[in-house]
Amino acid sequence: MTRLTTAQLLDIIDLNRDISHLGMNLSAVMNLIVQRLLELLDIDGVVIELKEDNAMVYRACAGIAESFLGKTLPVSQSLSGHCLLSGMTQHCSNVEKDPRVNLAASRQVGIRSMLLVPLHYYEMPVAVLKVMSTRLRRFSLREIEFLERVAEQLGSAMYFCTRFSSDSLLYQATHDAMTDLANRSVFMESLRESVRKANQHVLVLMIDMNGLKTINDTYGHRFGDAALVEIARRLKSGSRPGDVVARLGGDEFALVMTFPERPDSQQVIMRLRKHVNRDFAFEDFRRELSVSIGYAIYPGEDSSIELLLHRADLRMYADKQTCKITTDPGFEI
Repeated sequence: MTRLTTAQLLDIIDLNRDISHLGMNLSAVMNLIVQRLLELLDIDGVVIELKEDNAMVYRACAGIAESFLGKTLPVSQSLSGHCLLSGMTQHCSNVEKDPRVNLAASRQVGIRSMLLVPLHYYEMPVAVLKVMSTRLRRFSLREIEFLERVAEQLGSAMYFCTRFSSDSLLYQATHDAMTDLANRSVFMESLRESVRKANQHVLVLMIDMNGLKTINDTYGHRFGDAALVEIARRLKSGSRPGDVVARLGGDEFALVMTFPERPDSQQVIMRLRKHVNRDFAFEDFRRELSVSIGYAIYPGEDSSIELLLHRADLRMYADKQTCKITTDPGFEI
């Protein structure tokens, strides 16, 4: 066994401490790990893939893989699937010369070498932790050992997150712990799937809660957390059963809506805003809650998901600039 350096051991201790601070929030734990590994290993991309039916799904991403969140690959047609089925670490020093690799997917992401470690849950491999590089032969034996130790930590987190919750592993990995809405990975997966389908129009809404910082500073984080949960509840109850409502993080939310014909986006937004922008009472305080909303429509406006989201973001920021909360002119948005 290759010995880890003192610095690597300290990094593992620090990571374990930060994981413990997140409690039973598996989605947040997964996002913490991919972001931290990106920095600690000084690499180009990190992914956590979960096996869902017969597919491997990108459920947490960082670096060059971030824009592929929600991407799916057949288990039988990828090195990730081979890693999961074998239950063993897989090292690929050159994707162009490894027949186990899904070469088209690797080229799309920009991978030239990668290292994959299975994540075990109740002694069964259920997911894969994958680090990737745009360089050939990037990973050393010591880095393999380090990644395997991190995988053990993540496996333990998976166990404890589900051991003390009635929700399944997959549900916790795909939903926001605070609001119970779908998380960013489900949003991206739904958006990709909706855009792929023919004979329908897709309306994407990017939504930002107004004034969260002011609420936290004025009334405390308990009020702020309760307001976030209430915004999530109103967005969900104000949407149709088939719409995907997600919390992207912080005060950011999003919707994916499909229609047989091109929708009247302003009418949809006006109806949703009317449902969401209302007073909210919490303990001894009352405050109007409101959101800023941007939109984009596919097909017709942009040819890629990235451009679609960028357009919706720009419109959301423009809406935020013009948004006024009449009950309190000094209220920051």
